[in-house]
Amino acid sequence: MPMLAILAAITAQIVWGGNYSAAKFVLVDFPPMFANVLRFAMLSTILLPFVIREGWPGWRRQRDYFIIGLTTLVLNFSLMLVAMHMGLNVTSSILAVQLGVPFS
Repeated sequence: MPMLAILAAITAQIVWGGNYSAAKFVLVDFPPMFANVLRFAMLSTILLPFVIREGWPGWRRQRDYFIIGLTTLVLNFSLMLVAMHMGLNVTSSILAVQLGVPFS
């Protein structure tokens, strides 16, 4: 396996795992929905050059991407941030989110 693939996999795990710790610190200063808006604004800024380089998908695929993104990303992270803001600890929220994996 190429070294670049191994580094990419390790980086993805670090970023994904650090997501909950970052959310805990962000919720100290920002309300949950605003934190979610900031998160997706930064993500869109980072991913925009890749979309421009590869080209925009057709309208049919764009609708599918919108539905998948809304249900799996926006609702998932919004509900997670709201639960953490209401007092659910980080470990419980991680377990609750990961329980969805076997059912998907």
